[in-house]
Amino acid sequence: MNQTLATLCDAYLEGGTGSVALYYSFDSGSVSSVGAGSNYTGTFLNESPSFSVGSLNGLVMDATGSSANAAQNLVKASIENDSFNLASSNIKYGGFSGISFLRPEDLDSEFCYLFSFRKTHSTNGVLFGSLVKDSFDNGVVNFSYGRGFNVGVNDRNKLFFQGSDSNVGDYVLTAESLELGTENICSLKVSPYEVTFAHYNLEDDEFNQEYLRSNCKIQNNSHTEPFYIGGSPTFLKSGKTFSGYIDNLMIISGSYNPSDLKAVSSGFVATGIPVSGASFSNEIVTGHSVSLITPSGVTGYQPVITGYLDGATTSDLIQFVLTSSSTGISDGTRLMTGYVLPNGSGSYLEETSHLYKTNIYRPTGDDAFATLGLTDSGAVVDSYSIETTRVTNIITGSVPLYKFVPITGILLSAPTGYSKTILSTTNIVTGDSIENLGFIPSYKTKYKKDYLYFLERRL
Repeated sequence: MNQTLATLCDAYLEGGTGSVALYYSFDSGSVSSVGAGSNYTGTFLNESPSFSVGSLNGLVMDATGSSANAAQNLVKASIENDSFNLASSNIKYGGFSGISFLRPEDLDSEFCYLFSFRKTHSTNGVLFGSLVKDSFDNGVVNFSYGRGFNVGVNDRNKLFFQGSDSNVGDYVLTAESLELGTENICSLKVSPYEVTFAHYNLEDDEFNQEYLRSNCKIQNNSHTEPFYIGGSPTFLKSGKTFSGYIDNLMIISGSYNPSDLKAVSSGFVATGIPVSGASFSNEIVTGHSVSLITPSGVTGYQPVITGYLDGATTSDLIQFVLTSSSTGISDGTRLMTGYVLPNGSGSYLEETSHLYKTNIYRPTGDDAFATLGLTDSGAVVDSYSIETTRVTNIITGSVPLYKFVPITGILLSAPTGYSKTILSTTNIVTGDSIENLGFIPSYKTKYKKDYLYFLERRL
C-alpha cells in the first residue's frame, strides 16, 4: 500500500481516497493473473488508495500462458524500473460496472486522470483510450456519433485529446503550449464541454496547464464498456500504438484543479515515515443528486405606499347657472328657452318662437303676416340665459407617497440545465500517517526536462 499517496488523496481530494476509482503502479508487486486450466492471462491489480481494490484489474492482453506463473512472468518481463513497456502489450479493463458512483445512465460524470509515462519514439500513439464510434440510420436520417475519448502524444510530443461527435465528426484537441520531456507527470480533467491538461515539475514545485474548449458535448462511455491503456480500438492505427513506458495511472471521480492534482501526483515519487495510531476520515462517494436549474429574477414592479404628506390644496370650479327674465313679445317672435338636465348635471339653452296656444294659425290675407296666420297681439314671457360663476374649494388631508419595488419570480417556463451534487458518506479510518515527506532518491531528477526547445523564428 502506498500510504504516502493515500495520505495526499485524503488531504487534497474532496472525497479523499473514496474518490479514487482506479490506481495502477505497474510494478512487479502488483502483477497477478486470471484464468483456469491451461489458459491464463497476466493482470495488473487495482491497488490502494483506490476504494475499488479487487475490481477493475487490468488484463495484459498479450501476456497469455498455460499457467498462472507463465502469464505473470510475461508481464514481469515487460517491467523496467517499476514501469510497464506498452510496446509489448495493451492493457484492458472491463469498465466501471461495479463502481457505485457511476450510474448506468450517467454519461456526464466528470473525471480526472493522473498519469506518468516515458515516450521512447517520436511516433504518435494513444496512452489510454476508450473512444467508441456508433452510427444511426432509420432510413430517413443517418449520422455517426461517439462516446468516450482517446488521450495520447502526437509526433511533435504534444498531448492530444481525440473525440467524435455527430455534428463535427472526429476532432482532436492539442495542448500546444505544454512542453513535454522524455519522462512526464501529467493530469487531465474531463468535463462535458472542456478538457484541461497540466504538466508538473515536482522538483521545482511548478506546473503548466492548458484549457481546451470543445464545441460539442463530451460523453463518457457506458459503464460496461472497456477501457484501454497503450492503444484504442478507434485510432488511426490499431493495436499497440504507444512507444514507451507507463509508470502510474490514477482515475479520480469529480472535478479538481491542477494544483490539487499536482499535490496528489507527488505521491508517485515521494516517500515518508509512517506513524501508526493516526486516524482520519474519508468521504466516500455514494452517488450523485441531480436538480434542475430554473432561472429566477425580477419579473416586474409594483407600487407600495411609503408614507403620507399632510397639507391643504385649493381647486377652482366654474359653475353654470340658468337665469330667467320677463319680457314682452308679440306673436311669432323668437326667444331663448332654458332647460335643466336631470340630477342637476347641467343646463342648456334652445332658441324657439313664441306662439299663442289659443290662436288658430291659418292664412287671413295676402301679406306675409296674414299668410302665417299671426295675430297682432303681445304677451309677457320668460326669456333664459346662462351665467357662469367661479367657486374656490379648499381640500385638507393626507396624500399617500409611493415607490416602485421589484417583483421576483421564475423568468422562464422551462429549466435551462441541471446541477449535480456529489453524495457521500464519512468513513473514519485508523491507520498510519506520513511524516518527513521527501523524494525517492532515484526519482529526484527522473521527470525533469532533458532537452531544449527553440521557440523563436528560424532564419
